[in-house]
Order: sequence, then C-alpha cells, then structure tokens
Amino acid sequence: METRKLTEDEVDRLFAFCTRHYVPEYDLQVELVDHLASGIEEQWAENPDLPFPVALNKTFDGFGIFGFSKIKSQKEKELRRKYRKLFWKYTLEFYKLPKILLTIALTTVLFTAYRLINNFFWLTISLMAIAIIFIIGYKYWYYPKTYKVEVKKPLMLFSYLNSRQTELSFFFQIPLLIIQWNKVLHYSFMNRPIFALIASFFTVTLGILMYVAFFVVPQKLNQHLNEQFPQLIET
Repeated sequence: METRKLTEDEVDRLFAFCTRHYVPEYDLQVELVDHLASGIEEQWAENPDLPFPVALNKTFDGFGIFGFSKIKSQKEKELRRKYRKLFWKYTLEFYKLPKILLTIALTTVLFTAYRLINNFFWLTISLMAIAIIFIIGYKYWYYPKTYKVEVKKPLMLFSYLNSRQTELSFFFQIPLLIIQWNKVLHYSFMNRPIFALIASFFTVTLGILMYVAFFVVPQKLNQHLNEQFPQLIET
C-alpha cells in the first residue's frame, strides 16, 4: 500500500497552525511545517486511516509542555546560523584575492589621511558624520526605493538583516569612546603610526561590513525571495 501523503490543503492548514501558535515568520514556518509533516506522515505509515487533526495533535503533543517553544528556538538558531554564515561569506571575500587589494588600498589611503591631517579627533568625527548621514539617507530613501520588497508574510530574514544593520550602526560609537578615553587618560600612543594604522584598518573593516549589510545582502535577499518564495511577493 502506498504511504499516505499530505495534500496541499493540509499543508496550508499546517501553515495556519503555525501562525495561530505565534510563529508568523514564513521562513521559520517552512522549517516547522516540514517538521510537523514528517511527524504526521510517520504516523500515517503505521495507520493510514488516522484523521489529519488527530495526527497533527499527536505530533504537536510530542513537542512537550512547551509546545513550539523548544523547536521554534532550535529552528531560529539554525536560520540565524545560516544567514550569519552567508553574511560572513560575502564579507570575507574582501580579504581574499582580488578584493583584498581594494581593502589594502582603502586602508592605505585612510592611514595616509590620518598621518597628513594629524588630527585623530576631527577626521574621525568627519567620518562618523558621513556615516550617520549615509545611514539616514539609506534607511529613509535609498533602501525603500531600491531594495524594499512588499511581502505577504513577515520573514525572519528581514528581522536578521535589520538587526545586523542596527548593530553596525552602533559600532560607530567606538571611535567616539576612544576619543573620550584619550581626553581623560591622555593616551600618547594615539599619535603613533601604529595606532593610525590600526584605526584605519578598523574603519575600513567597519565600512566593508556596512557595505555587505546595506548593499550586498539586500540584493542577494531579493534574489533569494524571487527564487525561494515567489508566492510571497506582492505585485
């Protein structure tokens, strides 16, 4: 006898079941629906006449007293690990040939600027001001116009991207803190070439992280949506 399989209607009911249990993110729902479907079809392999609602409740009961909480947390970690791996994959390309040549060139240019201007405070403040203007312009003009995609359901991928962009924005407080420490503790090493080199490398690295988070990942994200979830894109 052929093993009973889920119908399209039953799969849709599984997605609705996830939504009712406080899992609105579609990409996370896909992971949970796959888990639920496997559990249901395993029961049907032994008892094909078992009604769908009964098989679903038995599978859900198998999650224990915390219901979806444990499996949801596990799947969230898996997805975040997947997205984080992609983020670092694109970032590390700038530290491999041929893009590492651009990284070295930018670091050298910034290092030269630090040495010529010889004013860590004003150059750093200027770079921070440019970054802040860029972030505001990106959030309120460039991103909505270029990368924003209207979807029918929320995606965990969007939440991860937004959190990554926010984290990188906060990193710009680090140079300001260094400046404040210098005023209080009078660190003489800030005038040394090695510090200018470290500051240049750190700033370029931060710029690369921002470029990946604000440009590369959103572009890849749109490709991913069109390939994996075309049914979610509103036209």
